[in-house]
Amino acid sequence: MAEFEDALPAIMISGLQDKLRDINGIERDIDQLEKQISAPATQDFSVGGRIVSLPGESGGTASAETERL
Repeated sequence: MAEFEDALPAIMISGLQDKLRDINGIERDIDQLEKQISAPATQDFSVGGRIVSLPGESGGTASAETERL
């Protein structure tokens, strides 16, 4: 953010900092949800951990992919 301080008005910097805090909060929320979702999935031996082993896929896509396998 420091590289923009000379180029942007203070009000824009403040607004961008607020949005960055929002994004960081959402990322923390996503990390928590991923932990909550993956913990039971790795304990379910009928799934074999395959749901959580498909990086970049949503749970629905991963579930459909697991059923296909």
